[in-house]
Amino acid sequence: MNALAQADGAHRLFGEVTALESFSVSVAEGQIVGLIGPSGSGKTTAVRLMIGVDRPTAGTVKLFGREAMAIGRPQRARIAFLAQEPALIEEMTIAEQVKFAGRLRATPTSAMKEILHVVGLTDAAKTRISNASGGMRRRTGLAAVLMNRPELMFLDEPTAGLDPIIREQLWTHFRELTDRGSAMLVTTQHIDEASRCDRVVVLRNGRVVADEAPQRLADSAGLGETVNLDLPPEQRDRGLRILIEHLPKTTTIQRSGETTIQMGSADAAATAAHAADLMSEASLTILALDTEVPSLDEVFRAIVENA
Repeated sequence: MNALAQADGAHRLFGEVTALESFSVSVAEGQIVGLIGPSGSGKTTAVRLMIGVDRPTAGTVKLFGREAMAIGRPQRARIAFLAQEPALIEEMTIAEQVKFAGRLRATPTSAMKEILHVVGLTDAAKTRISNASGGMRRRTGLAAVLMNRPELMFLDEPTAGLDPIIREQLWTHFRELTDRGSAMLVTTQHIDEASRCDRVVVLRNGRVVADEAPQRLADSAGLGETVNLDLPPEQRDRGLRILIEHLPKTTTIQRSGETTIQMGSADAAATAAHAADLMSEASLTILALDTEVPSLDEVFRAIVENA
């Protein structure tokens, strides 16, 4: 896929403090790349480098194949950035601010109704920015970004402080945009949102400690999926021998209690189905069969703690 944004070994120093170290990431068209990490891990610094408002101390950052700080106005027009505290015009209403943003890129004003609905501001459209709450101001900034219909978006915690319904609407809209070819780098504090990304980059103390598809993060953390198979006590050892003989060597198999066999696997669903077929062929009685998949919170915690 064509990389619209790419960092390669980027460092950023502030005096003697290393904010980012050997930061590498690529964002291709049609992709959502999530950037997650604890507070102070370097997420905002990384975004500032990627959009070309800050220069790396070492390494390279490119946008559309050119050095990020050297791109011209035509390339800038293809990019949108949402800061944690968006710059808004206090005298305007929310609708006027969003419409104004659209005019800068010649976006039809008819698109505003849908965008205001997506960010949950339809009923607040006539509210003056100076009277808007912090959450409303943030959603107004996001609506302005979305009105521009950019090709490449950098969104710094776009769903912070939003209720679950609005978050769901936003992520549905994000995916609609990337399905049409846009690309996004999204920082987030919501670990569950990682599952909505095509790739997740985990930062810890300014270093990338994982860069994987969400479903492979558990492997990076050393946390596999588990299958628990319960057989009658008198059948358990025979079932164990069959599983050891026929399941892939990458599957860990062990006894647990008097009746349970535990199997560690990268694909618990497939392993469970294979084990069930093997037990059926051997005429063994399955008392229970279930799978356990580590939560994203567990995966994130393990990655960060082991980094």
